[in-house]
Amino acid sequence: MKILHLSKFFYPYLGGIENFILDLAKSLKEFPLKLTILAHQHKPLSTTRNEFIENIKVIRAGTISNILYTPLSPSFIYNFLNLNSKFDIIHIHMPNPSAILAVMMAKPKAKVLIHWHADVVASEIDKKIKVFFPFYKPLQGFLIKRADKIIVTSEQYLKHSQPLSPVGKKCRVIPLGLDPSRLKSDEERVNKIKKNFGGEIVFSLGRLSYYKGFSYLIKAMKYVDAVLILGGEGKQKDKLKKLIESEGLKNKIFLVGKIDEKDLGSYYEACTLFCLPSIEKTEAFGMVLLEAMRFKRPLVTTNIDGSGISWVNQDGVTGITVAPKDSSALAKAINTIISNPYLAKKMGENAYKRFEQNFHINIIAEKIYSQYSELLD
Repeated sequence: MKILHLSKFFYPYLGGIENFILDLAKSLKEFPLKLTILAHQHKPLSTTRNEFIENIKVIRAGTISNILYTPLSPSFIYNFLNLNSKFDIIHIHMPNPSAILAVMMAKPKAKVLIHWHADVVASEIDKKIKVFFPFYKPLQGFLIKRADKIIVTSEQYLKHSQPLSPVGKKCRVIPLGLDPSRLKSDEERVNKIKKNFGGEIVFSLGRLSYYKGFSYLIKAMKYVDAVLILGGEGKQKDKLKKLIESEGLKNKIFLVGKIDEKDLGSYYEACTLFCLPSIEKTEAFGMVLLEAMRFKRPLVTTNIDGSGISWVNQDGVTGITVAPKDSSALAKAINTIISNPYLAKKMGENAYKRFEQNFHINIIAEKIYSQYSELLD
């Protein structure tokens, strides 16, 4: 069984999908298959490079530039045209316009499995995506029609996904997963974080992008007796810095930038709770929630229509969910948890149990391997 994964980017590029694909590929090595990953270089004006990561063959196609969050890469299509006939299954992680064009041009005989991580949303916030969407929609429709099977990460997302509604019979729900051994905490580093920031710590992490809703969390912190550590890089960084200054919160909110993976577990261990304040369905699942759950941390998240976030974080069990774009509600939820250590501990323990039962990568890999086997039967 030979499997080719098509991904927009791949580790060490940091992102939820990229981390998931790495963990999945490592876990799938336990099964009788051969796996290759074709992804883009994440830096513009880069050339194609072949390498092995964790004994997994990775082809990074050279990228000319990035346009509307999409790599411009003729090399990606060229490599796919040369590779596709050697594989039994093409496993495509969507969204990925390059992969759609590659399949259209190559017309592969292999089975096509789509991993539907998120709809492309015609955003009211990012107008460029709204303009681009009518051109993308027919390409997306082609790939959905061509797919032999589609994996969706939650029942909620499948139920509310307009592009997938006509093809429900093709769809199988398998959540994302995490390898807990990838993230470890260091006691000395944990103590240093607690000493540097002091008091109760609210931790949030993600690409500083329009749909993450970090501005609402920043405003919420005016009414919370705790500090906020916000990790990540992105286009919204300068805007968020200005907001922190204008709200008079420079001594309470800290933008720490990209956090090295060797330190990430220590930040989760040091915090009192983890908050993901996203505001659009583009946040389809929230891989960072699994990371926090692995460290027994309670969650504060938003209830976005159609997103799987509220399925991952069970309100009143593993944390608290609130309406999106509501700073007051975020503040109230955070205060509820940090003012009640027993509740925080109980929710954290529930979160860890839920992680072990539903989101451990070995469970997810076994389910995905079953889908591969069904496709080739």
